[in-house]
Amino acid sequence: MNASSNKGALLARIGVWMQVAQVVGVAFTVWGMMHAFEVLGASTAADPARLSGAIGVVLYSTAGGVAAGLVGCIFLTISITTYHYREPWIFWFLLTYGLLCTPFGLFFLVYCLIYRDEFLRPIQTAAI
Repeated sequence: MNASSNKGALLARIGVWMQVAQVVGVAFTVWGMMHAFEVLGASTAADPARLSGAIGVVLYSTAGGVAAGLVGCIFLTISITTYHYREPWIFWFLLTYGLLCTPFGLFFLVYCLIYRDEFLRPIQTAAI
């Protein structure tokens, strides 16, 4: 394995984890919104200031998840286009991510389907 493929592997792994961070950010957004409306429903008088404050806090997790997701997409794109990182696991991740129909996922879906033979080729081992 050369230095270029090591960089590609590292960027791919970081990019995938950042995509997971995006999903975690969305999950915390949903949880926080549910909690904010539970608090509003439990109070006797509706206080829009409390609700808007709670929603404002929840949106930080959304912003963090979106930022992590965008940086992760950049890392994945660099990994597969610049460093030509080709492993079966990244193919299956990109295929799954693309089927979720996110805007970047559509690019990854088309890319991995075009280059699927490069991703899924048998691993060549050196003869001893």
